Amino acid sequence: MTSPSEPSVFKSEDETVSVHERERDEWISKRAYSLWEQAGRPEGRHVEHWERAVSDFKEKGNVDGEDAPDGVGAPGSSGTSRAT
Repeated sequence: MTSPSEPSVFKSEDETVSVHERERDEWISKRAYSLWEQAGRPEGRHVEHWERAVSDFKEKGNVDGEDAPDGVGAPGSSGTSRAT
């Protein structure tokens, strides 16, 4: 069972999500938020931003050319040149 200080998304009664999975999900979440901000904070495009963040994580690994844990680019940076 999760403690009050831990989000339930990371643990269930039957399994614990690995640290790597948590780091990946956090990176994707921050990247999607950054994409949303870069696009002018539009409503109703959260799925598009999330999917693009997942794609960036899988395909590029190092999105902005910056070093980060596990060789993944910094999610909050705005150095991407893609159009939204």
